[in-house]
This record gives sequence, structure tokens and C-alpha cells, in this order.
Amino acid sequence: MDGLLFSFILGIFTSPWIDPTWPLWLLPAGATIFWGSVWAWQRICPCKQQVQQQLTVFTCLILGVLCGMQWSLINAKSTLSWNLPESYLRQTISVPIRITSIVEDNGQRLRFNAEVVALAAHSKAPETAALRPGMKLRLQWYGSQWHYGVEPSSPMPTVINTPQLGDIWYAQLRLRPVSGLHNQVGFNYQAWLTRQQVGATGYVQHGELIAGNRLAKRPIDALRQRIFDQFSARKPWLQHADILLALAIAERQWVSPDTWQVLQRTGVAHLMAISGLHLSMVFAASTWLLRWWLAALVRLLAPRWQGNIWPAAIVLGWLCALGYAALADFAVATLRALLLISVFIILRFYASHVSPLRVLIRAVALVLLLDPMAWLDAGFWLSCLAVSAIFIWLWHRPAQGLIGWRAKTLQLWRFELMLCVMLMPITVAYFQGVSWLAPLVNLLVVPVFSLMILPLTLLALLLLPIWPVLASTLLSVADTVVSWVWWGLQGLSEIAFVDTHHVVGAWLLVLILGVRHLPVQRHWRWLWALQLSVSWTLLTLVQPRVGQLADPRLWLHMLDVGQGSALVVERQRRAILYDTGPGYQGSHQGHSVIEPFLRRRGLDLDMIVLSHPHWDHIGGVDYLLTRYPNALLLDTDGRGLPCQWGQVWGWQGVTLRALAPLPMAVFQGVNNQSCVLQLSFQGRQVLLPGDIERLGEFRLVRYYQQRLQSDVLLVPHHGSRTSSHPYLLNQVQPHIGLISSGYLNRFNMPHPEAIARLEAAKVTLYNTAWDGQVSVLWYRQRWHIRTQRGDFSPYWFNQTR
Repeated sequence: MDGLLFSFILGIFTSPWIDPTWPLWLLPAGATIFWGSVWAWQRICPCKQQVQQQLTVFTCLILGVLCGMQWSLINAKSTLSWNLPESYLRQTISVPIRITSIVEDNGQRLRFNAEVVALAAHSKAPETAALRPGMKLRLQWYGSQWHYGVEPSSPMPTVINTPQLGDIWYAQLRLRPVSGLHNQVGFNYQAWLTRQQVGATGYVQHGELIAGNRLAKRPIDALRQRIFDQFSARKPWLQHADILLALAIAERQWVSPDTWQVLQRTGVAHLMAISGLHLSMVFAASTWLLRWWLAALVRLLAPRWQGNIWPAAIVLGWLCALGYAALADFAVATLRALLLISVFIILRFYASHVSPLRVLIRAVALVLLLDPMAWLDAGFWLSCLAVSAIFIWLWHRPAQGLIGWRAKTLQLWRFELMLCVMLMPITVAYFQGVSWLAPLVNLLVVPVFSLMILPLTLLALLLLPIWPVLASTLLSVADTVVSWVWWGLQGLSEIAFVDTHHVVGAWLLVLILGVRHLPVQRHWRWLWALQLSVSWTLLTLVQPRVGQLADPRLWLHMLDVGQGSALVVERQRRAILYDTGPGYQGSHQGHSVIEPFLRRRGLDLDMIVLSHPHWDHIGGVDYLLTRYPNALLLDTDGRGLPCQWGQVWGWQGVTLRALAPLPMAVFQGVNNQSCVLQLSFQGRQVLLPGDIERLGEFRLVRYYQQRLQSDVLLVPHHGSRTSSHPYLLNQVQPHIGLISSGYLNRFNMPHPEAIARLEAAKVTLYNTAWDGQVSVLWYRQRWHIRTQRGDFSPYWFNQTR
């Protein structure tokens, strides 16, 4: 049975490589043919009973894998079963929606999840028919306060109706299919949306609260909103309200990127979710307290009763864990932990003596059966490896020869070290590095969170409606404890994190020594061998190539930064950055895309070139200059070294020539003042023209003529209608055109007319909106093209719809 479950799990793990266009009958037909062939072979060619038994086991395992693949195919088809009709693109549609998440408000826009609802008063609208009830949406709401319910005529504007969790609004929406930025590093927003079963994203143009619906909210929605409001009222005097709110209801919208960076660098980011650790603490503590309370109650009311009160205490403890999970709105990590606790309770009630590995297999199979997309979460893999570490190390490597607290401390330390080693491949793959101090930090911080901060926070939640003064005092005490911990974490964050390119050697040495000297049963060493091989594969995939100091290649990486531009020129472990992507409303791509990419590739940044001072090209420059203070800044607005025509640099065997801005460009608009660069390497040229338009192109052609010839062209101005004219293309004669634009952007770039001109010039086009990151490699006298969606990560959930 457990073997079938294990093979079923393996089948689900093939989900990324499944093609959702496969017909549903394909895998059952394959399974039938395979089983029939095995049956016929056994009848035609009789063999020994032992061989027949082995063949039967192998057949069952293959059929289990095919069942897992079939389950994955069904869910992939279900996820992609609805696509936004093309007639709705860039059109306003009106539908009733229910807000299903706590609204994030940064002062400039609201962001929330919603689902389409069916209301009798609006059911006849054609949009309601197209957007099926229950469909999930990810929405933003921009504009002035009046757009979401503030009376502007009042001297002191008062909020009439601000969106809240559980509200039903009749909203005018602009929707688009699910998509996100796709690079070799960084958060995969599209995979996250797919994981959340979101059918479309967009923004609200106008909304009207449907009267009376706030009285009909789900009780849990009303409770979560009330808790959030209470924390919002106390936020001004709680220094770490973001962390306390995350512990209370798993709401992390207040956690800033800098805070996340400290938590990740010190290896304690898992504490910011209601995960297995917190849920297990609530279950264990509540079970123990309820058992003590029930025992006292029995002694008082029925002193002669001799029954077992543990089952009742365990059930009540599970209900407490269920309530805590409900506060997190049954988030993925929380639901997974609740299922594990439920499996433990069932096995205990039935007095089933099952090995820990079998418990893990059954729990994982149950999670994947109920939540088939769980494998898209990094937390799923981290949880599985963490539990495996407990089984392999803690239960099969006891602290021998020691008694008392020293033995327990040694066991805990061994477990933390083992956990760090086993999780290292996943943390490197997802976070481009690892915290080498994580075992020590977790050993010190986890008990403080579990035994002090979490109980104080939960007790404050219970007292908020009946004794708010005491609840505020408890929150203040918890906040003080967090401040002490945070002081230590900030100091360690600068030295605790090791980037990707420093990890492999040390990790493999530790793991190989562990295999060589591991004093456990021999039949467990195969697990270490499997861990070694899998980890070597993962680390090889994420590790920058060794020996790049003599690398004869030249890389051009057009990063996917949305409606903006950022191009990395890579040569021999060093880089030049042409533009730094968009930046608006306090966010930019320097932190989330560019710096992680440079760290992933192990590159030192020598120069930043800003083509012109528009928001979609200079968004991350301030942040990157703080991270790379030795980088030279070249721009056209006086912040750094001025870009002037006629300048020539030599860099790592590459010649850089500044072709523009030409004289008198100041009178032609900011776009035509772009810093135009031409790169020359081994007789090949690359032209980077910034956002020049018709007049800038004309002057460039008139002055340089045939000297503009280049193999690779960064298409000017994101492919706008006013760029890429025939007189420029005739002189450049590019073979490859790179377009950096946002998916279905509001500027309609690249424009169809520009695309037609480029195709007429026989230019092979690559667009970050459709291809994701585009990497162009010059190697062995030819250009090689690799795209994120087509080559690096060609999985079905990453493709545009």
C-alpha cells in the first residue's frame, strides 16, 4: 500500500513536464496497454514465483506513477480550463465580486484577492456569464480616495465604505490573463497565481458596495478583519507589529523587503508563517493544558471515574489547532501542517505502530491528493526535507552515552545541523544562497518564539474582546521580546549569508564526510547516497560555471522587468548593466530581479549605464549603487559620468563606443537624448539605442551610416510606433532584435507597425513579455539564444495564456 502511495507521489512530481493538451484517455490507455502486456507475457513465458512477485510489484509501481500523472493532468487541465476572452482585453467589464483577503493599502493603491459571485440582480449581465461564479481574481485599486469611498466635499474627509474582507462589491474591472515576470531568479509570480488558482488579474476602475452584505459575512472573515483592525490601531506604538500580525493571523503585508532579507539571511523566515512549528506548538500546548483541566474537572465531579481522558484532550487540542489554522484562512503551509497532525491523531487512536517514513509517505500523499499544486511551493519541499531530517537523524542517530539536558541539547544541535545540510540545495535554488549560521540562530531563536512570543500573542488575541488593556500590555511585552531578538538578527544578517557560488564546495565536503562517518544502520546509508546525487544535480543547475576567468564567451541577458529595460552584459565573471528597470510607488526591480540575478551568476558589477532619466529605465539605480558602490555610473542627466558621443572604453576584451547623444539633442526630447552604445567583440557588434525615436534614429543614421551595422539590436523605445524605421534598420541590418516590454502593457508596445517593419527587415524578434528573460550568447563564432519560457523553464504553468 505504501509503495503504491510512494509511486503515486512520484507521478505527481512529474507535473511540471506534463502537457495539459494531452487527452485524458492517453494515460489510462497507456496503463491498460502496459498491464495487458505484462499479463500476456506472464501467460506466454512462465517464470519463477519470485520473479513473478517482483514483476507484479514493479507493475503496481508503474501503475501508481501513471495514476499520479493522470491526477496531475486532470488538475492542470482544470487550472487552464478558462481563459479570459480576447474581447475582454483592455475592456471594462462589470461584475459582482466578494473580497476574500485582507486588503493591502500602501497609501497609493489597494490590493486584494476576490472571487466572482452570482447575484440575482446582476446575473443577466454578459460579463457575469463569462466570468463563472467562484472564479478567483487578483485585483488592485488605484486612484484618489474617492474611488473607494471617501466624501471629498467634507473639510475632514471621512471614510464611507472602504473595502474589507468579506465585502461584496459591484465593480468595474480591467482584467488580463495570469502572467508575471520570468527570470532565472526572483519570485515566480505567475506560478504563485497558478498555485492560488487565480484565473485573472487586473484593477478596479470603480466600485459600489452592495448594501447589507456586511451583516452576512462569514464569521471567520469578520473575526480576521476585526483582529487586523485591532492591530492597525496599535501599529503606531508596536515597533514590530508586522511580525506579531504574521504570527497572529498569517498576514504578512506589513513585512518590508528589508525585514524579509534579514529573516532569510539568518535562516528564520519560516517563523513568519503559521506553519507546522507554530501549529504543533498550539496543538501540544492546548492538549496538555486541556488534559490537565479535564483531569481536575473529573476529580471534582466524578472522583471515582477511572477512564482515559487523553483521547478527549487530543480531540480538543486538534480543535484548537483547527481554530488557529482558520485564523490563517487555511493557508497552504497551515493546511499542510494540520493534515500531518490529523494523520498523527488517527494513527494514535487506532494504536497503529507505523514507521516514521511510512507516516511521512501517507501524509505527503494525502496533501497532494487534496492539494495537487502543493509542489509549486518552496515550503512544501522544505517541510518534506525537514521532516525527513527528523526521521533520519533524530530517530536513527541518538545521542549515545549522555543523559539529561546535555543529551537533549546535543540531539537538538545535531538536528539543526542536519536540517541545514539537507535543506541547503532547496534554499540555494530558491534563495540563491544559504545561511551558514542557521543551526545556531534557530537553536536560540525558535525557543524564544515558541515559548514566549507566540503564547503572548495568542493570549492577547483571546483577551482583545474582553480585556483590551491587558491584551495591549501583552502585545507590548511580546513586541519588546521581538525587539531584543531582532537586534541580534540584524547584527548576524551581514555575516550569516553565503551566496550561491560559495556554497558547493563546503556543502559537498560536509555531506561526503557525513556519508563516510555516519554511524547508523547500513540500510539507511542509501538515503544519504540519494541525497548526495540529487543535491549535486540541484547545485550544479544553480551554480555559476567554474573557471569563467578564461571564458571566451560573451553573454547578453535581457532581463524581464515588465514595462522597462535592464540588460546585463556578462564577460568573465564581470558585468555591465544597461538601465536598471522600472521603479514606481516605492518599489523597483533592482532588489527583486537585478541583484539576485547578479548574485546567482556570481558577477561583479563594474558599470551602470542609464540611457535616459525616465522611470522605466532608472528605477533600481539608487539601490544598486548602495549594493555595488564601486560601480561606475554613466548617464545623461548629471548624476554620474556624462555619456557623450565619441567616448570609447575597453572592458574585458569588449570595446564600448558611445554614439549618442549627439550635439543639439537637448532640443529633441528626453528619449532622443538617450545614451546610445555599440559593443564590439571578436568582430561582432551589439547596438543599444535606449528610447530614441524617429528624429533620433534619423540623426544617428545620417552621422554614422554603415558604421551602425550590428548583429544584435535592442529595439528602440520598446518597439513603439515612433521607432524602428526602415532607414535605421537598413543601416544596422540586425539579425536578432530584443524587445523589453510588459505583458499587455497599457502603452500597446510593441506596436504592430513597428513589428511589421522589423519582420520586413527579416529580424528574429524576442520579447520579454512573451519569452521572459532572453539570454544571447556569442560562442564559437555564432550566436545562441536561450529564453526563460522556452529553454530555462519551459513548464506549462509558466507559459502565457
